[in-house]
Amino acid sequence: MRLRFLSSFLFALVAVLALRASAETPPVDPPASITVRGREVAILRVRILGYLPKDRALAASERIRRALDADGPGTVTLRELPEGRMVELDGRALFVLTSGDANALTGETLETVTAEAAARLRTIVAESREGRDVRRLLVAAAVTAAATLLAWGFFFALGRARRWIRQRLDRDVTERLRAAKLGGAEHLASEPLLVALRFGFRLLFFVLYVALVLAWLDVVLTQFPVTRPVGERLTQILVDALSIVGEGLLASIPDVLVVVAIVLLTRLVARTFTAFFRRIETGAIDVPWLEADIAPPTRRIVVAALWVFALVMAYPYIPGSKSEAFKGITVLVGLMVSLGATGAVGQAASGMMLLYSRTLRAGEWVRIGEHEGRVAAVGMFATRLRTGFGVEIVLPNSVVVGMTTVNYSRLGGSNGILVETGVTIGYSEPWRQVEALLLLAAERTEALRREPKPAVFQRALSDFYVEYRLYAYTDDAAGRFRVLAALHGNIQDAFNEFGVQIMSPHYLGDPAQPVVVPKEKWHLPPSPAPGRSREG
Repeated sequence: MRLRFLSSFLFALVAVLALRASAETPPVDPPASITVRGREVAILRVRILGYLPKDRALAASERIRRALDADGPGTVTLRELPEGRMVELDGRALFVLTSGDANALTGETLETVTAEAAARLRTIVAESREGRDVRRLLVAAAVTAAATLLAWGFFFALGRARRWIRQRLDRDVTERLRAAKLGGAEHLASEPLLVALRFGFRLLFFVLYVALVLAWLDVVLTQFPVTRPVGERLTQILVDALSIVGEGLLASIPDVLVVVAIVLLTRLVARTFTAFFRRIETGAIDVPWLEADIAPPTRRIVVAALWVFALVMAYPYIPGSKSEAFKGITVLVGLMVSLGATGAVGQAASGMMLLYSRTLRAGEWVRIGEHEGRVAAVGMFATRLRTGFGVEIVLPNSVVVGMTTVNYSRLGGSNGILVETGVTIGYSEPWRQVEALLLLAAERTEALRREPKPAVFQRALSDFYVEYRLYAYTDDAAGRFRVLAALHGNIQDAFNEFGVQIMSPHYLGDPAQPVVVPKEKWHLPPSPAPGRSREG
């Protein structure tokens, strides 16, 4: 029993090891090519008698070189062997090809492989003899010289043509662009279009120069046996590249048509919206939900949103958009825009807040912080003010939103622009006299309107003085500073004329007598008497 169990165990172990050994895939040797004088003769894929494919290829290449140096008749023959077929040159054995050297995946057989190897070897033999033929080398040199002169002539002609086209482009195209008009009023910007045209012509001539150089190289390299394989390889590379580009262009035609359709449709919709908003802007259409001065920024926002939506829709159909390089560039550009446009986005948001909250309008006279002037424009990123002294102030919209804005025109209507100023006078002066003096100064200021009548208000009763505030109106918004300067001069003249000092008293202790105005001094000139207006 023990012997039977032991024999069964050993048999099972041997079977398992055999199965495991049979399941393991034998290592595959990398193929090697027989290359002589830049030309590939054959590709070896299997071992023979323990020799690796690369060892077989090196030995075969060396035997071929020795056979070529022998300068025999150059007869290539094939001889049948049990292992495969022997390739010979002038009776010299060069290498053996077996059925394992044929790539069955591409439909190769031993017969086709040996026939191609023999044909390539005959080409090498012919080029070897040609390299020793002085007459043919002289002909090749003459053809090379002629091709070089012809290529130089083409280079010179292309240079002359490029300069001539550049001059015509700068002269004729510029004049036509300046003569062209958009909408009958605005001239087209010629510089960006000229830059684009110049770039297109430079690219065209660069392609022509490269094509000329490649054609010259192809002609020159194929004239000599030593460089002919390089020339043929260069030609094949160009043909393969052109075929790849052509196939790619043909394959991308449907996607390009989709992109063109999206662009045309978006352009049509954008033009429709543009025409609609322009009619609102000019007053041809009156809609309750959009005012005329808000139509231009709304138009720009809607058109920009349309093109962004079109770009998002067309992105998957753009040729090359699915490549890793295109995706990487897109991510990089998006990151750069996100990091660099943080401040711009904040300014744009503030501008939209100012535009649609109607805080400011073009033409209104406002004071923003310490700056005062007429609103020239409320843009997406900045607000421009024009003072009465010919100065333009540009304020970032984020600054405007964060500061107090005083609007002198919004509620003025037919009353004009508000002009206000104030004085602080001690309690020892009759308040009625002070008010009358301020009104008298307003009457003497010619630029102030008589209707509405100027008014004086006591803004505060402070510890040491009374704060008086004069309010009046003027039609000269641009000259508001000059009107205010004239009013200040008239206030000083009126107070000096009636002996009232413009000072705000301060003291460290209470006076000996109360600082009050006796009743008999309540109506000192020019204040009106009780029961009678100052005009009476």
